[in-house]
This record gives sequence, C-alpha cells and structure tokens, in this order.
Amino acid sequence: MAKKGKGKSKNISTKKNIKEIKKVESVDDFDTNMNSKLIAVFGILLVFALFYLLTIYITNKNNTDNDNNEETTTTISYKNIIAGESFSVSDGEYLVIYYDTSDEDLSSKVSEAMTNYEQKEEHLTLYVVDMHDSINTKYKSDEVNTHPNSASEIKIKDTTLIKFSDREVQEYIEGLDNVVGYLN
Repeated sequence: MAKKGKGKSKNISTKKNIKEIKKVESVDDFDTNMNSKLIAVFGILLVFALFYLLTIYITNKNNTDNDNNEETTTTISYKNIIAGESFSVSDGEYLVIYYDTSDEDLSSKVSEAMTNYEQKEEHLTLYVVDMHDSINTKYKSDEVNTHPNSASEIKIKDTTLIKFSDREVQEYIEGLDNVVGYLN
C-alpha cells in the first residue's frame, strides 16, 4: 500500500508543478502583451512628437525667411469685377476702369496710375474690368457708347474709365493718356 500512496503524491505534485508552470507562462504572456502595447503607444507618441517638431521648424523657418526680406512689396488690391456688374455696385460714387490686363506695357502704366490715385487722401473706390477675360469680350466694340444706361449698353473700344454716381454714368474717359491723366 505504501507504493500506491507514493504514486499518488508524485502524481499530485506533478499536477501542482504543471499548474505552477502554466501560471508562470500566463504571467510571461501578460508581460509580453503589456510590453508590446507600451512599445506601440510610445511609438505613436514619438511619431506625433516628430510631426509637431517638424511643423514648428517649418513655421519658424518661413517666418524667419519673411523677416529677412529687406524689400517688401506693397500691393494695392483693386476690386476686380466683370463688365456686367458695372451698374450694380452698391457704392454711391465709384470708378470703373476697363483695360486689357494681358498687355504688360499697358497694365504697368495703368497699375501705376491706379496706385497713385489710391494713395490720394480723398479718392473713390476703383474697380477694374479685365477686357482680356472672355466673359468681358462681348463688351468690346469698334464703336463707343459714352452714355450707357445699363450694362448691356456698355461698348468699350480702348482703355476706358467711367465714373458712376448712384449707378448712373457721370463721366466717360477714353484713351490711355486721358485715363492716366485723370487718375494722376
């Protein structure tokens, strides 16, 4: 009988050893899973940190580049409209200049005159109609209508400046030299 008792205790102790081994293995699996999750979280945080630092670097570099420019160009933004809107602007008195902006020489002269005009203490709002734009080509004509009553009656032959007051034509100035002279 003693032999049988010993066999049972060996069998029981072996089962205990197996349970202990399984417990140790499950703790190791838990540690391994936890380590891989922590590594993943730190990896993601590292990627975000790198993107943040890169963004700060680029932003500061652009600001530094802009600060280092000795010459800054000041441009006056004229309000571009289409010819069909000439009579529908809500300002009381305003000027509309019609010219082909694709002609560099013409554009340079007109832009200079507009800049000079805008720098005057008292000036009206100046709108620009690009006669090179395909939507405005229907207003180009070999004839001139110096007293249009609506947008459909506008006929532009050359560089033209029209002064509007309460959506009615007050002055009609045609020709580059005359327009530049008026604006200066």
